[in-house]
Amino acid sequence: MQELGSIAEQDVDQLGGAISVLARQKKDHITLDRLLHELAEASGQSQAAVLSRIYRLVFPHAFAEESVLWPVMRRSLPDGHELTDPRGGAGASGGQRARDFPGGDVARRPEA
Repeated sequence: MQELGSIAEQDVDQLGGAISVLARQKKDHITLDRLLHELAEASGQSQAAVLSRIYRLVFPHAFAEESVLWPVMRRSLPDGHELTDPRGGAGASGGQRARDFPGGDVARRPEA
């Protein structure tokens, strides 16, 4: 099997097409990076609006990882269980991370 390297370096076709979970996850990572840059420049209401957009992006993303990607990794990789350990590391619960995030109620606020 040919090793393709980092997902960041692969194009959409290499990731399985535009609707593949890997292509969608990569797109989410790019969007999250942009939003984090916006957040760094934001304050007040605009900061709350950016945080709300981040939450709406992160939760479906985490669900896809936890329900699709991590189970495949656990079955397919010799160290898959370690890589997807829900107590920390790559597979840590997005919900737990959000609860620990300051202002975790931002996602429930109306869009500014």
